[in-house]
Amino acid sequence: MAEPIIVEIYGGTCASSCATCGGSCSTGSAGSEVEKEVKLISQEVEKLYGQQVTVNYVDTDVLGLSKFPLISRAIQGGYSFPIIAMNGRPRLAGGIDLATIKEILDQEIDDRARNN
Repeated sequence: MAEPIIVEIYGGTCASSCATCGGSCSTGSAGSEVEKEVKLISQEVEKLYGQQVTVNYVDTDVLGLSKFPLISRAIQGGYSFPIIAMNGRPRLAGGIDLATIKEILDQEIDDRARNN
């Protein structure tokens, strides 16, 4: 069996304005809301793809945004949390949409099948 596709959903402070506020605004409930969404998405993805895909939530407030240079650059470039990466590459930002995630996963799975 091939390695699973790793979907990482990054959340953190300043969910809508990090690029402009310099990180000085408060967290509010954005992190816990994203975490709840990630749990729901994870359950749906598991139903659809089984062990082909793994979904993880990464709280950059806890772990430190500096540990994730690609995500940090995306935030500095004006994108907002949540940021969704697949196999280490940022793919979506600003929201969690199952239909879009599914489209990207289907393409990734098709690409893998063609390359094997």
